[in-house]
Amino acid sequence: NNVFYTSQVTQFTSEDAKIFAKNYNKTFGIVPDTFAALAYDSMNLIKDALIRSASTTCSTKILQGRKDLQVALKNTTNFVGIGGNITFDGNNNPINRCVDIFLISEVQSGIYAPSYYYSVCGN
Repeated sequence: NNVFYTSQVTQFTSEDAKIFAKNYNKTFGIVPDTFAALAYDSMNLIKDALIRSASTTCSTKILQGRKDLQVALKNTTNFVGIGGNITFDGNNNPINRCVDIFLISEVQSGIYAPSYYYSVCGN
């Protein structure tokens, strides 16, 4: 009955992460989970790429704007997220990101809890 669960963001240790967790808890009344942290980093990564790809002239060329955004995302280096820094390689994969693996098992009758199992880190 054991299940393994993976996550990229498991601990809120940086100052930015602690502020995020505090504000999230204040707003929603719960501690943020991995998905909230990943969504926060994702939206901020897109915002960062939009700013970097923004044109100084007004244009109605939507397709070019999309291509510029795609290039900006591909060229992301050392984006500071609450889950750690993000840099993409030539295949658009994040470099040096770890995935934590948890084992979810029954701790009492019908009650399940995750426990840390191990981490796998990319190059």
